[in-house]
Amino acid sequence: MNTTNKPEQTFNAQKQQMLERLNGMNKKINMALAKAKGPIRAGSFFTGDGQLLEFGDEVIEFTDVAVGSEAKVDGKPAEGEYTMPDGKKLTFEKGKLTDIKGQLKNRLPFKNKKRPPSGTKRPFHKPSK
Repeated sequence: MNTTNKPEQTFNAQKQQMLERLNGMNKKINMALAKAKGPIRAGSFFTGDGQLLEFGDEVIEFTDVAVGSEAKVDGKPAEGEYTMPDGKKLTFEKGKLTDIKGQLKNRLPFKNKKRPPSGTKRPFHKPSK
């Protein structure tokens, strides 16, 4: 009895071929974007819809972004509200950051409060007899 899985083998081959073509297209798209927008530098971050916010040399990482930071979009001062991929909303007026929504305030990490001892022994399991 012949137990070869020809339909499954052809499906896997087609799937692999499709993945190779998609990877090739992805590389071409990334190359085209890099040529069109130029290399991405430190202080530049993509928004959720793919726009590039450029903060300049004062900001290196996204955690350095603070109210009062200046940014540009397509070489023009940023204006309006931009949603970042992590859900934070940055509001700009005339290129200056005026508000960051969705940011946690300076909160201390949760600390588990230890209960005071009750004075009685409570085993985790029943003792064996």
